[in-house]
Amino acid sequence: MAPMMHRLKENANSLTLITVLSAMTLTMSSVAYSLYYSVDRESRAMMPYDFMFQGSEQEATSFRTELEKAGIAFHQESIEAVRLKGTFGNKKTGEPSTLLLLPAEQLQERDAEFIMPQLDEAIWYKGQKNALEMKTDGETSPLTIELEKGNRSFEIQAVRSIDRYAVNFIVSGRQLVVSEALLQRIREKLFLEAEEDIVTMITYQIKMKSDQAAASNLYAKYVKNEKSTPDFYTYAEESMRKFGLIIFTAAFLGLIFLIATGSILYFKQMTEAEQEKSSYKILRQLGFSEREIMGGIVRKQLYVFAIPLGIGVIHSIFAVKTVATLILTDIIFPATVAMCIYALIYLLFAALTVGYYRKVVADAL
Repeated sequence: MAPMMHRLKENANSLTLITVLSAMTLTMSSVAYSLYYSVDRESRAMMPYDFMFQGSEQEATSFRTELEKAGIAFHQESIEAVRLKGTFGNKKTGEPSTLLLLPAEQLQERDAEFIMPQLDEAIWYKGQKNALEMKTDGETSPLTIELEKGNRSFEIQAVRSIDRYAVNFIVSGRQLVVSEALLQRIREKLFLEAEEDIVTMITYQIKMKSDQAAASNLYAKYVKNEKSTPDFYTYAEESMRKFGLIIFTAAFLGLIFLIATGSILYFKQMTEAEQEKSSYKILRQLGFSEREIMGGIVRKQLYVFAIPLGIGVIHSIFAVKTVATLILTDIIFPATVAMCIYALIYLLFAALTVGYYRKVVADAL
């Protein structure tokens, strides 16, 4: 036991280095896979509809005709929303902003699990979450919103906020989802005019994912601003290109660090096995079987490999939770998958080490 304790004390620095490298590798691998995994969901949270036309029925009809000619299956919906000015919270301190009131019943046609507000309530779809925001939903909800039209006003309560959009983010105005009954009351109370205050949006959902690229090419001619990304497919592709370098760098460095940590431990244990070769020879001469000796070696390798891995996992969990605040979608699943794959590859080095020890013990006599 004395030589073993002395060796463990000498190896404390190297095990600490391996623990730090493991934590860095796990974090980079988890973040890289989480970004890749969440690109599609992030894009869908920002662009719920594949294509959208605002107040341009002629262009929408032309696009529909082109989809039919190309044999692309799609689903079309029309959404009639209200756009007007409103103030969040105290009118004396708050500044009026543009609001987009959306009918919940019409949005529910796209998603059966869409959250429906109560009759006199609203749900604020805030979009991209702000990781630096100090207030939480519990501190801001329910939030009073005063709608304004000329010298008339109408108050509604936003009972909760959701970190995604109800319709594509390119639509102007803060998105509030209300029931059709409440929306009708607002229109009657504020005397809203159809030409000025009512916004008609015609949306398209492509049924087959394989047809999205072709449909996006057909839609490109209707894009008036080249700097915008008005359809889901284009936005998702740009997001993938934007994160591509980060994903590649993190995955490459993670692989390098993984090989480094495994190799350091593997060759370190090879050296110790050679140094302990005479001890194994004595144990065999005393009557210990190969199985008994290997039992002690396996327990030793579990300590050597498992302790740095366990501490590295704990450190990486906190780092991944920090990254999760910047991402709309849940990354628990991709982060868990990345950590499990890393642990399996890492333990493969432990298996190789045990195999080398087995060879050394077998050759002890």
